[in-house]
Amino acid sequence: MDNKDQIFINFMSILKFKVQSERGKIMKKYRQYLLLQYFFVFFFLFTLGLTLGFSSKISTATPAAERLLSWKQHLQMLKESPFHFLHWRAVGPKFQGGRIESIACPPGSPTTIYVGVGAGNIWKTVNGGLTWKPIFEHESTFTIGAIAIAKSNPNIVWAGTGENLMARSSFAGTGVFKSTDGGRTWKNMGLLESHHIGKVIIHPENPDIVYVAALGHQYTFNPERGLFKTTDGGKNWAKCLYISEKVGVIDLAMDPSDPETLYAAAWERDRKAWNNKVCGPGSGIYKTTDGGQTWTRLTNGFPSGPYVGRIGLAIAPSNPNTIYAVVDNQTPIPAKSSEKSRRKIIGGEVYKSIDKGESWAKVSQDLSYVGINYSFGDIRVSPDNENEVYVCGVNLAVSHDGGKTFHKIGGKVIHLHHHATRALHLDQHDLWISPENPDRLLLGNDGGLYLSEDRGKTWLHINNLPIGEFYAISVDNNKPYRIYGGTQDNAALYGLAEQELDSVIDDSWRQIWVDIWGGGDSYYTLVDPIDPNIIYFEQQFGSLQRKNMKTG
Repeated sequence: MDNKDQIFINFMSILKFKVQSERGKIMKKYRQYLLLQYFFVFFFLFTLGLTLGFSSKISTATPAAERLLSWKQHLQMLKESPFHFLHWRAVGPKFQGGRIESIACPPGSPTTIYVGVGAGNIWKTVNGGLTWKPIFEHESTFTIGAIAIAKSNPNIVWAGTGENLMARSSFAGTGVFKSTDGGRTWKNMGLLESHHIGKVIIHPENPDIVYVAALGHQYTFNPERGLFKTTDGGKNWAKCLYISEKVGVIDLAMDPSDPETLYAAAWERDRKAWNNKVCGPGSGIYKTTDGGQTWTRLTNGFPSGPYVGRIGLAIAPSNPNTIYAVVDNQTPIPAKSSEKSRRKIIGGEVYKSIDKGESWAKVSQDLSYVGINYSFGDIRVSPDNENEVYVCGVNLAVSHDGGKTFHKIGGKVIHLHHHATRALHLDQHDLWISPENPDRLLLGNDGGLYLSEDRGKTWLHINNLPIGEFYAISVDNNKPYRIYGGTQDNAALYGLAEQELDSVIDDSWRQIWVDIWGGGDSYYTLVDPIDPNIIYFEQQFGSLQRKNMKTG
C-alpha cells in the first residue's frame, strides 16, 4: 500500500466520521424536537384540564352560531381569496379504507349504496360500488353519524351529522340535513347543538315524520339531546323523549307492523379530557305506542343502575314481538372471579324479549371476544329468521339460536384493490342486511366497506374509497417528493404527491407497516433527512418505531 492509498483511506475515514457525526447531531436535534413537542402538548393538556376542572364558565362547547359563522366566512373566502383560482387535487390513498359509520340502500335498489364516513363525507354509488361520488362535500360539516332513506320516496335522504363512535377524536356535527333529490343537494334542518347523532328513522308512509336520536355534546352537558320528532319534514322539531342533560339517545327501532310503536335506547355518559364515564342510571330502554307522545321505561328483566352503558336495539322483521338488545354492562367483576376470566367488568350482553319489551331475559354467554364497548354496540336481526342475530363490536359475531351462542365471523376476504392482509378489518360500526335478499350483507368498519353475498362466509373489500383519516402528514426531500402520514386504524402510509387519484387502477401508495387485521393507529410519520429509506413512525399508546424500508 503506497502513501496515496493510505491518504485516500484516511480521508474516507474522516469523511465517514463527519457524516456519522452530522447524522448523529441531526438525530439528536430531532429527538430533542420530539421531546420538546411532547412537553408542550402535555403542558397544554394539563393546563386545559386544570382550566376546565376549575372554571365552569370556560367548560362549554363552541356555540353552533359561531361555528356556522365560521362556515360562512369560509365560503366567503372561497370567493374572495387571492388563491381562489387554485384547485385541490386528490392524490390518494384509497386502498387502505377508512371508518364507515352508516350504510343505507333504497328499497329494491341493491346497487345504490350510501355510506357515511365518520370523518369524510357521504359517498354514493349507483353501480354496486364500482365507482363512487362524494355528495356531501360542500356542507358545514364532514362528519357523519347516521343516514336514512324514505321507503315511500327514495329521493328523500336524511343525514345525521356528528360521529356516534364517541371516541376522543370524534368530530361534532352541525345537526341534521335533508335531501329531496337523492343527495345532489342538501339543506340543514336544524338541531345544531345535537353534535352527535346516533340514528335517524323516517316514517314508512309519511316522509314528513322523522325521528332523530341525539347524543348531545361530547365533553359537556347540554339540553339538546334525547329523541326529536318532526311532522312537517324538519321545519319544526319537538323533543319527544328527554331524560336529562347527561342522557342522550344512541339507538332507535320502529316496529315494522306499527310505526307508532318505537323503542329508544338512552345512554348516560360523561367524557372529560382526563376521564371517560361511559355508563349511568339514566341508561335504559324506553317504549312508546303513540308516536312519541308518552314513554314507558322497560325494566322487567333488563339491567338498570349506575353500570348500564351503551345499548343497541333490533326488532325481528319476521316477528315484531321479538326484540334484541345488546348492552355494554360496566358492572365490576369481583377480584377472584376477575382473575379467572381476565375481565374487570361483565362487558357485552345480549337480552331478548318475545313480548314486545314487556319482559326481558339475558340469552348470551361470554361475549368478551366480540368487544362490545362505548364505541361499538349495534345489533341486527335477519329479515327471514328471527333467531339469526348479528352483533357488531370490535369483531363481528352471529348467532343462529336466538342469541344463546355466538361465533365470530371472519370468512375469506378478497380485495377490490391490492391490500397486504386477508383478514376482515376490526371495529364494526354498521351492518346492513338486504330485506329482499338476506344473504347480502354490507359491513362498515374502520377498514371501509365490505360486501358479502353468502351471509359472511366470503367478503369483497370495496376498497376504492379515498376516506383515510390522517392524523398527521409530512413530506420528504425527493424529487418528485413523497407524502407520509399516520391514519386512524389504517397504519402509516406513503405515496407520490404527483399522482392523480384513479378509481380503476391501484394506488402507488404503500403501508409502512400494518397489523394482521389490516390496520392499527399511526400518528407522526417522518422520513430520515439523510437516508430516505429509514422512516420513523408512531403507533397507538405512544410507541415510536424506526423501519428501514429496504431491509424491512
